[in-house]
Amino acid sequence: DPEQGGDILRNTMADSFGIACRNQRNRHLKEAEIGFREYRKLYRKGEAVYGMLQLIDFLKAGMDQSNHEASTACANLCRLWPDCEAQAVSLNIRDKRFLDGLKRSFFGKIKEKIENNGLKDVAFLDDETLTGYVYIQTGHYDHAVKILQACLMSCSESISARVLGYLGDVYVLRGDPPYARKYYLEAFLLDPLSVDWCHFKDGDLLALKRCIEDDEQFEPEVAAHWLPSYAYVQGIFGAKIIQQLDVIRGLVQDYTNLVGNNNDSVSPENCAKIFIRSIILCDNEPFLKMVKYIDFAEIRWRMREINPHLFSDYLKCIEKKLRKV
Repeated sequence: DPEQGGDILRNTMADSFGIACRNQRNRHLKEAEIGFREYRKLYRKGEAVYGMLQLIDFLKAGMDQSNHEASTACANLCRLWPDCEAQAVSLNIRDKRFLDGLKRSFFGKIKEKIENNGLKDVAFLDDETLTGYVYIQTGHYDHAVKILQACLMSCSESISARVLGYLGDVYVLRGDPPYARKYYLEAFLLDPLSVDWCHFKDGDLLALKRCIEDDEQFEPEVAAHWLPSYAYVQGIFGAKIIQQLDVIRGLVQDYTNLVGNNNDSVSPENCAKIFIRSIILCDNEPFLKMVKYIDFAEIRWRMREINPHLFSDYLKCIEKKLRKV
């Protein structure tokens, strides 16, 4: 059966990459190439295997050039994978099973290098590359969560946003999107542009982001800022209930600073930041009575001024929730 043979050879090729990397020799790739030539004789679309071999050669060439100190070398290898994905597009390789297998083998090699050099519990491989990202790609989610959470204690807001995004990814991969979205919301509040959108795992949020881009004619960066507000209105994000008075005061200060920044307040990004913070403040209305210089009616007035259509949908969303209570 050509199809069954294709599956076997596809898996052989991806697996052979990992074997070849571990053994530092090309014998297994040669065996895979021979098998794929036979496959081409049986299956008329077999010419795609040459693109697969070219992709493996591309990765191996990049790995051969990564001869820096261990942590830097691992970080460079992580940055090689997006280039590999772009190369796959240029070679018209669309076989997801092959690409997934190749990715597992490639990141398995990086993980092996990390652990052989005592870097397993190091939060960062370099200034930008998170060790936890590697463990997500290899499916070691518990360890990924452990070292990603450790990062949050000391990193900048932009890095924290990326870390929170990766934590959300972990819980999507574990089959718990509702819990993942708590992390995603926190990431978006910090800096939605620092989230790794190329490898973002929540399909519903990605689809909504594309809809915002198309329906509102927003650039992707602007749509990323508006995404949490639209996700709330559509029920993808739940209410963010705050239990600590200091936290609500911090949110009020953040909101006030955004509103008072007259130079940027008319920008779509700034309006989006104000809108999502307004939603959260309204969800915590009882606490607002304990905070000076903030008015619930003024918050909703500003939401309507910023985005009348979304504000109308927001009111419908609130009414729907109240009917369920």
